[in-house]
Parts: sequence; C-alpha cells; structure tokens
Amino acid sequence: MINNDFHLQPTKTHPVFCHCSKAVENVIFIFYKHKMQQNHFNVSGKEIKFRTIESDDENRWLNFLDNCSQESIYSRFQAFFRYNSHEVAHRFCCLNNQKEIAIVAEVKEAEETIIIGVGRLIADPYHKNAEFAILIADNWQNKEIGSHLTNYCIEIAKQWEIEKLQVFTSSDNLRIIKMFKKRGFQVFYDHTIADVVLEKEL
Repeated sequence: MINNDFHLQPTKTHPVFCHCSKAVENVIFIFYKHKMQQNHFNVSGKEIKFRTIESDDENRWLNFLDNCSQESIYSRFQAFFRYNSHEVAHRFCCLNNQKEIAIVAEVKEAEETIIIGVGRLIADPYHKNAEFAILIADNWQNKEIGSHLTNYCIEIAKQWEIEKLQVFTSSDNLRIIKMFKKRGFQVFYDHTIADVVLEKEL
C-alpha cells in the first residue's frame, strides 16, 4: 500500500516532545564535536563526506530517493510512500535539532554534489532513547558506506548523551540485522511495532 501522507511512526517516537534543557545544551556541543571528527573517507577513488542535512538539501534529498529502489525505500521506512513533494522534503530536511539529527553522505560527481546516504537519529521526549535509521542509494550499497555512516551516527548519539539506540527493521533484512549485531545490538522480535527491533545501550 502506498502512503500519500507519510509520517514517522508514532509507536516508535512519541509525537509530543518536551522542552528538555539537556537537549538544548547538548545540541550546540554535539555539532561542534562532530565537525572535529573524521568526516570523510574514500571509496573507489571518490571522496565521501559526512555533514548534517540542511534546509536547502530538499532537491538533493528528492534526487537521492529517486536513486533508491522501492525495496530499499520500503526497508528504510517500513512503507511505500509518495515522497516527491515539497512538503515531504521539507519535513525530512528542515529539522528541529533538539530532537532530530540527520547526517548525509555526499560525493561529487560530474561537478555536482549529490547525496548518496542518510543516517537519522530521532530522540524520544525524555532524550534517553533514540531511533536510528539509515538509507544508502542502491548503486552505492555494498561499498562500506553504510558501515562508516552507522559508526559516525553512533558516535553522534553518544555525544548527544542518548542512553539507548533502537533500530526497527523487517526480519528478512538480514544484511542490516548482521551489521547491527556486529556492533553489539541485541535483537528482539516485536510484531506490534516491526518485525525486528535492535537495541544497544550506549
């Protein structure tokens, strides 16, 4: 089923957020710290850079999803949805960084910088748990980009003082399950939310 009005699942992250002073204080620190990290590496002779998503990324974000198969999109969002609109792009690119952080992987091709991956952290109202999700463009998969981006986002979550990281996926997404198990995530089966929930205490 195609969802024309896609929103993040309320069962994963609560729709109402409190104004947490801890989050306000840490958000400035976290962006300063992440700029000091190693935020680039090479794949097949091309430099891949990580940075936070920006409001002017809307067209690049839409082009990125155009380069993802329906299977990849469903695996990431647990739904098919019509993303090709300003409203949807605005929702995913213009973030309140007190409760949501998105890191893009970008590369320069033919004099144009394109997005080839996005990792997203969404904190709960109490800023203790965060949901993490990742999507890599199909022609850039199996190149260790997802592994590098995941490691980078885990470090961001630690700096954000998140206590537990959660990943929601389907039971047949064996590659994702294997990747997170390798990083110490525990696997739980919860059919009321998703086929599989992976969790890690930070």
